[in-house]
Amino acid sequence: MNRRFFLSSLSLASALQAQRPDTEGKLYFDVVRDIYPVRTGIKRLARKDLSFPTLGEFQVVTGDFHVHTLYSEGTVMPSVRLYEAWTEGVDVLAITDHAEFLRTSLPEKRGRAYDEVLELARALNLVLIRGAEVSTVYTADNELMSDVVARKNTDFIVLFVTDENALFAPFDVAMERAKQQGCLNIWAHPGHDWRPIPQKFLDQGWLHGIEIRNTVTSGGSGAEEYRGSYFYPRVAEWAEEKNVALIASSDVHSPAEFERLPRAKRDYTLLLVRDRSPEAVREAILARRTMTWFDDMLWGSAEHLTSLLQHSVAIRGMWTEKRLGGLQIHNRCSFPFEIHFVPGQDGWRLPSRSVSLEPLGSTVVPAPRNSLTPVRDVAVRVTNMFTKRDNMVETRLPIG
Repeated sequence: MNRRFFLSSLSLASALQAQRPDTEGKLYFDVVRDIYPVRTGIKRLARKDLSFPTLGEFQVVTGDFHVHTLYSEGTVMPSVRLYEAWTEGVDVLAITDHAEFLRTSLPEKRGRAYDEVLELARALNLVLIRGAEVSTVYTADNELMSDVVARKNTDFIVLFVTDENALFAPFDVAMERAKQQGCLNIWAHPGHDWRPIPQKFLDQGWLHGIEIRNTVTSGGSGAEEYRGSYFYPRVAEWAEEKNVALIASSDVHSPAEFERLPRAKRDYTLLLVRDRSPEAVREAILARRTMTWFDDMLWGSAEHLTSLLQHSVAIRGMWTEKRLGGLQIHNRCSFPFEIHFVPGQDGWRLPSRSVSLEPLGSTVVPAPRNSLTPVRDVAVRVTNMFTKRDNMVETRLPIG
């Protein structure tokens, strides 16, 4: 080996040594993040924007309040959850890894999923909520499982967590600590029967929402079939009776596209918020200003559903020789309304079948009316908007 080659090799070794990350006292994922920081300049992301009109003082945003990462029993990094949510039109995302997995998954420190991607969320203009799932998921290595496994999977999502580590405790202790942290409490995949534990929280004034739809459990966990969709229809009645918010969540564990049927869409909670901030999201849930969108259906209160319909659908009369011959209908939002004209409207010959309004699209329907009397509105029933089972939204829409 000549002297020049030896010096070159020595310089290269020194340079490589200088580039080696400092691993002392660090967890594996800390080292990986130092070497491969989360990049916000990914060029392959294409967002499916979802558009909704402003409803008075409120803007409509989309949320998913139940997702998992590899920091509990999910299989993807937190950054992947953000990329999935952003591309599918989600505005508000809560990462809710299981509190019970603190000592059985990597890394040991809780809260890292939120901390790791907070800057990425800001770059993507995603409202990121710190959350956790407190549940009865069985893990043999976890000494707490024997205490909670008998509770029949009565699982809860707690939102706006401040200290995840405090939630690694027996179920009752963990939930009391979440309550003391000021968390909101959502009953996850509830099944078809009301249970003592949510009743206890309701009596305490500490039950704020219930999942009417959970994508992952839609084929089981007490889900019922209604209109070709699997979810928890009874929750619509519970939410009204018990004054809590309706929530739809993905509960995604694997890559999102693998946990839905081909061409199936993501499920969303729609929130009526005053601004795009965690505080506004919290206030909207507390005020029950939520609707749920899944399988091309909207579920919510009559007030909120009707408001969205009236602000989204514009109807213009098409006149021929002073007679109304048809209606041009425009949909200002991304939800595909199914409009059925209520029959028997003053001899008006309206379509007998439902009219599909494509998202952000327009359609023309024949609607001849012999009378010269001015017509100002039309009665409609929306066959894919529900306040509860078999109770569709009906209202009158103005004709311009």
